[in-house]
Amino acid sequence: MVSKNNKKLIAEKNRRNEKQRFAIRKLNIGVASVLLGITFSIYGGGQAVAHADTANASDQVAASDTGDNSLADKSEVALSNTALNASQSSTSATSANGAVQSQSSANSQPAATASDNAVASSAAVEATKDQSTAENQPSAGQEVQTPAQAQPVVQENGSGDTSLDATRQVLNAVARRNSNSAGAIHLTSFAAVPASTPAVATSDATAEDTNAVTVTDAQGLIDAIQKGSATTINVANDINLAKVTDSNYTYIRKINTRDFTIKSATNGVKHTIDFSGYVFNMSTPNTVTFKDLDIYARSYWGVVYNAGGYVYDNVNFTGSQLIYTASNTDATVTFKNKVTATTVGSYTSPIDGKSRSSQGGDTQQILQFEGGTNQIIFDENSDVTLGTTNSNVLEVDRGTATIDVKNGANVTINPHSKGNPENRNGIGTGSIARAIASNANTTINVDKGANLTINTEKASGDSDVAGALYLNSDATLNVNGDLNINSTGTPSTKNDGYPVYIAGNAAINVGNGGKFNLSATNTGSYNDNLMSISGKGTVKLAPHSNFKISGDGTGALTAINLSSGSTLTSDQPDLFTIDLSANTSTGKSLIKNGTIHFTRVKTVTDGNESQPLGKIDVTYDRNGNATSYTITAQDENTVKQVGEGLANKNLIDLVKAGEDVTLSNLHLSKNNVLTGTVASSGSDNPIYVTVKVGKGSANVPVIGNYTVYTNTNGTVTSNNVDYAAETASTGW
Repeated sequence: MVSKNNKKLIAEKNRRNEKQRFAIRKLNIGVASVLLGITFSIYGGGQAVAHADTANASDQVAASDTGDNSLADKSEVALSNTALNASQSSTSATSANGAVQSQSSANSQPAATASDNAVASSAAVEATKDQSTAENQPSAGQEVQTPAQAQPVVQENGSGDTSLDATRQVLNAVARRNSNSAGAIHLTSFAAVPASTPAVATSDATAEDTNAVTVTDAQGLIDAIQKGSATTINVANDINLAKVTDSNYTYIRKINTRDFTIKSATNGVKHTIDFSGYVFNMSTPNTVTFKDLDIYARSYWGVVYNAGGYVYDNVNFTGSQLIYTASNTDATVTFKNKVTATTVGSYTSPIDGKSRSSQGGDTQQILQFEGGTNQIIFDENSDVTLGTTNSNVLEVDRGTATIDVKNGANVTINPHSKGNPENRNGIGTGSIARAIASNANTTINVDKGANLTINTEKASGDSDVAGALYLNSDATLNVNGDLNINSTGTPSTKNDGYPVYIAGNAAINVGNGGKFNLSATNTGSYNDNLMSISGKGTVKLAPHSNFKISGDGTGALTAINLSSGSTLTSDQPDLFTIDLSANTSTGKSLIKNGTIHFTRVKTVTDGNESQPLGKIDVTYDRNGNATSYTITAQDENTVKQVGEGLANKNLIDLVKAGEDVTLSNLHLSKNNVLTGTVASSGSDNPIYVTVKVGKGSANVPVIGNYTVYTNTNGTVTSNNVDYAAETASTGW
């Protein structure tokens, strides 16, 4: 086990031979014939198109990559998941009042372990991130402890005292055999420990594992993880591994391969484990689960290094780093129920009261993926809080990454920045820590009913306000729940330290009912971007979505800085607001370098809504000026007033034009008679319907027309639009 920067170990020993398995399934896909395309032209210039429904299906073939058993450096990561999405087509129009995810872990064969009588190294070695040798040998900069110190740090197979091995084997066998009986025999540590904390009750009841072992002391836990075969390790006491070896880095090179769970043995009680610097190398696709525990740990490799899966279920963590995986590992991390994790430079163990420094100081992440295809899942109804004192919270250095916030999940991320966070594997965040930092192709999914909150502020001792999102290699944000970014204090102008920074191509999709909110307060004289997209960016807001950016201060803020060709599009959003009215600078800009395309909206000025707009298209230059625009409405004064208001750099405030209309049971007879049903929760204002068949016109009689006014860069024109039917808000 050596430094996070060692690049030579990928080709070393213990590489596993794997077989890739592929499955092919036959699909039966229904085919729907579309005979007519009927377009309904709605008041105010908006349109709703009725389509025939079609079935859409796809198959999925999964191949699993596993890493070798050697330790690579801290490098780069990304998250990915493959989802099977079914699309639904629906037909909606606007009334005249408003114009217009389970992962399964593969069990591999148990890995060969060294002899029980093997004697570990007698020298204690603290590995550093800057060590560059391929072997785990101390360098000139490492601390070498003498035999008078705790023995030994690098343990291959348990205690250095081999004379007790036979006795341990007998006692462990008896304990395992009797663990399910009323008179179970346990190895008990008689060291005084503080009272255990109550565990938060979890909602899922699981059957008792017959392949379980109960441990009560440090050596018993070490042996159960390293050499045991039990798939459940029940922790019956608070356990302090520093009693065996107290160092910020104690490497266990190989553990017996299997999926396993470490959990408190007593229902309703949360036991504490101080792992000190122990690191158990898994380096297989297996999954380790921690359940109902308070965990303290000192090593930046995490308690279990390089696993294929991690589950944290009702766990509190304090220490150097929760998870680290190498570039040749694909990992899935799942947070369940209530989880709190905070990285610190040192902690005081609640078991023995001693202060223990973290490996790497206070510069470590909660989670770091070097590379591969990785996924982070915040499970349904989970309550998760993650924070750092001076580093990125979730860091993905390369590869592909997917972050899923499931329905009912409440996730809070609190990064802090003291000026020197770990900055390795080319992550590029510089001196500014971020909540989510990724050089991978990253997808963030916030499901309906989920809440992801990112709080960035300059606390006591911080040098800068941390950033929220740093997505440096293309990114997709799918927000169907709530995404709230709260930036408090003056954001940094260094290292692209904006609250939101996306390099490369970016797609921000806010779904029906989804909410994206970026609020920057107490910004002072900050005169840079709140959101920056350096590549081609697409912000797409579904009907009834919410999107809001606001900022204050005295500096020349830019709310959204896009690049050439970037667009913001929406049809019938509940709310689209960019509000810099609390900023006093005359040099501020709402949008730079982009175009907005909105249909079926109203503008709001001083609380007063305009008449419905059929569309509003505006292009902004690099100085934030509206250089060209097109606005349509059924009211001439409305298109004039909205055009004049584009010079206002305080506020853009758009709301939905009205209530949706549902069209159903549509039928166009061979005699060109159109029938159907219309329903709306809006007013009784009329709905005008224009019918076209294919690309041509139908011989449906025209019964009238209405006028649409268009303002193009200050020039207003009018156009009469024929309609074939006029209905109330219901009936037909």
